[in-house]
Amino acid sequence: MRGEWTPGEVISIWTEKGETLRFIEIHKALVKRGIVETENRYAKTTRILASLVEAGLIEKVGRGRYQVKVNPYDYALLENILLKPKSKFRVGGFLWTDCEGFFLDFPEEAFNYTYVKYVLNIIGVRLARIFNALRELATIVKEKGEKGIIPSSLIRELILELPAYWLGCKAGIDRDGLAFDELLIAYEKMLHSLPETIEAEEGWSSPTLKEAILKDFEELKNLFKLWQDENLEVDEDSSKHFGLILIPPSSIFDEESYTRKWIIDIIKDSAARDEPPFYTALSLPIRDEEIVLKVLREYGERYLGAKVDEVRRFYEMRLAAFQIAVYHRLLMMGRSSKEIISKVRWIAKKAADEYGANNIIKLLPFFGSEFGGPTPEKERILKLIFKEQPLEKIHEWLKEGEDAFQKYAEYTTKIAKESIETYKEKR
Repeated sequence: MRGEWTPGEVISIWTEKGETLRFIEIHKALVKRGIVETENRYAKTTRILASLVEAGLIEKVGRGRYQVKVNPYDYALLENILLKPKSKFRVGGFLWTDCEGFFLDFPEEAFNYTYVKYVLNIIGVRLARIFNALRELATIVKEKGEKGIIPSSLIRELILELPAYWLGCKAGIDRDGLAFDELLIAYEKMLHSLPETIEAEEGWSSPTLKEAILKDFEELKNLFKLWQDENLEVDEDSSKHFGLILIPPSSIFDEESYTRKWIIDIIKDSAARDEPPFYTALSLPIRDEEIVLKVLREYGERYLGAKVDEVRRFYEMRLAAFQIAVYHRLLMMGRSSKEIISKVRWIAKKAADEYGANNIIKLLPFFGSEFGGPTPEKERILKLIFKEQPLEKIHEWLKEGEDAFQKYAEYTTKIAKESIETYKEKR
């Protein structure tokens, strides 16, 4: 639209980084491009240049002269990518993300189409694996320079790509890859020659999933036949603005924001399942307490309603129990200095006064690596920490806590199975 502009459009008036132009040259170019409406509107050109100077893209050098500080072509290209509509996707397993990507000029709703899901389920994972292998290559290049060698992860991807490279790009009469019907014959023979399992030297067998591969291969052959029967063609001009951007998982760039979103998702999922406050508190990460408590303050009432106060109290109780579990582990390892015993007794007394010794002790079996299941030796050390509590009561409370933990473990296993089934259905 006339009068509107982007930094890239103005920057492209320069032809190379470091080039200097006079104000009048820039003004005339802006008028010709319709960014400045008329030749007498010098003030608008002045405002545009001032904003680019402030952004650090150009600098004023002498009277009425401006030098560009970036490569105009590269900047315009980057801006073009950033301003295009983008659809974000993630690639990985059920519980992790290998990488994140953006399709340019690709409708977001298309990710729900069955055929798009099928394509990305195969190609998306390959893109992610190759991307991560190339990231390792970049690390080696920066650290070792010319003395570096190809990392094993990238060698693995190169081996996997060998058939595609030679059969798809080099083989055939014209040495530009096999024709489609020839490719089908070659791959069918290759796939049928696969063994059912690979026998490793260490004595175990690794399944090749040959049956699943052949099933997918047959499905792709049927899809190709459908395409031929429909006599379809692709208008390449309609997708000339398509692009692909791959980046590492966003958690690498902004761990706090990623953790914050993860905690919000936990709260929302818990609310959707109408879980009791105690279970919601148990599902929140124990080592990110500042972010957890902040999210509960800002979003807790919105998603949890009146339960939020109970969730917060149970979570704070867990924090106190976790501290005791950590110190208890040190004492179990034989590090029973007077300083440690004094410190943990102070923490235990404070927690008992605020939440009750029984509630704190019942939570200890929930910390597997720090405490684990009850034993007579653990009870003896707890008696050392909670010296005012009878040993019989400690034994009783630990038993109740262990029973509660087993019940919670059964519940989370059930939820995990349901989530995996849902994930499989969506693929």
